[in-house]
Amino acid sequence: MRGADLLKSTARQILLNRALGYTNPAWFHCELFRDEHCQRLAKCHDALSLRTLRKRGVTPQQVLQSALTNASLTTADLAKPSPTKDSSS
Repeated sequence: MRGADLLKSTARQILLNRALGYTNPAWFHCELFRDEHCQRLAKCHDALSLRTLRKRGVTPQQVLQSALTNASLTTADLAKPSPTKDSSS
């Protein structure tokens, strides 16, 4: 799962993975997370980092659930990524 802002770079990443002999993951592009002022949460906007969320007591499960909810998914929709090299090359 990744932000919709990365949709344009997907084709390039697919070609790069093929050239390196890697299997492409199943990508899902979701809407970007936004704050209460509708500004996208991004490092360049000084958005909350995972470190800051941890300090505030937010659990990894809460971060995952928030991401899944934002993407209209559930934990049943998750698939494990395959970091293995493509053996067909």
